[in-house]
Amino acid sequence: MGLMSYLTGALPGALVLLGVVFLAGCGPQRNVTVIRERLERPWVDGRGVAAFALDDEKPWVDAAALAQSLDAGARGAFEFSDDAPIAKLEGAEIADGLTHVDDFRIDLAGARMRVDRRPSKVAITPHSPVVLTARHLSLAADPIHMGPGQIHLNFSAENARFERHHFKNDDRPALVMSDASSATVRMSVSRADMEAIMVEAANRVAGPVRVRKVNIHLQALHDGRTVLWELTLDTRVAFLPAILHIKGRADIDASMDATLSDMSCQGDDVLGPLMAKLVWPALGKYEGKTRPLMTFGQGGLRVVDAHVTSGDMFTLEAELSQ
Repeated sequence: MGLMSYLTGALPGALVLLGVVFLAGCGPQRNVTVIRERLERPWVDGRGVAAFALDDEKPWVDAAALAQSLDAGARGAFEFSDDAPIAKLEGAEIADGLTHVDDFRIDLAGARMRVDRRPSKVAITPHSPVVLTARHLSLAADPIHMGPGQIHLNFSAENARFERHHFKNDDRPALVMSDASSATVRMSVSRADMEAIMVEAANRVAGPVRVRKVNIHLQALHDGRTVLWELTLDTRVAFLPAILHIKGRADIDASMDATLSDMSCQGDDVLGPLMAKLVWPALGKYEGKTRPLMTFGQGGLRVVDAHVTSGDMFTLEAELSQ
């Protein structure tokens, strides 16, 4: 499901994305170009939140067939402890190739991401027709297990519109929310789980670098619109130690654009200074960059309010509207 890509790429917000990218920058074959111009694409593509895998390309003939296809698609991406229905659709009507449902619910609570399934983004085909509308959509992943940790995600939307697209890595069909009149998202993760998830995620992409431990310090300021963050990574290259200290801040302005700034990367131990020089190009290209916090492609749905809380739990809450 697209949710796998969203969680592994945006947990929490841009933080894990940055941490994984920085470590990947240590790989000997990575060629980093620092981009100086302002980037317009969002930090988080919201279409990955509500992208649901389908079992096959066949058009569904009724709500039961669609629910069955969604269930099979979800079980291909996640492991579940029972056979309870995952997708529930109420008040469905189908006419002229368009499905409308009053209530569309996806329940992923307690699911575990499959380690043998590589997270994949959705390949968006421009100008795709709307195939489903939902008066109310809700996605509950509270919690969802990711390797050694878990996160809590809840997403809801009103008057949601869906298109059919495909996942990039295996061309599986997907039902993707392209727009809505309003939406809310709440994601939280404990500090311990965030650190454990980052260690595992980084070790999947870091090549010869092995990450032994990650320590994260987050401080939310200014009513949750500013986050100061620091990552300390204890790594090994073969048997040689290297410790990295990566710092920065993220500021969300009144337009719900987020800017990354005050970034630095310093290294300790035998290889730390050298690794810091290798990592900095991947980190430095984000310095001073401002992007919308989250959008849904070409749709009009945009973040209108967002804030972050820190402590033992890191929480991001956002409201979206037209």
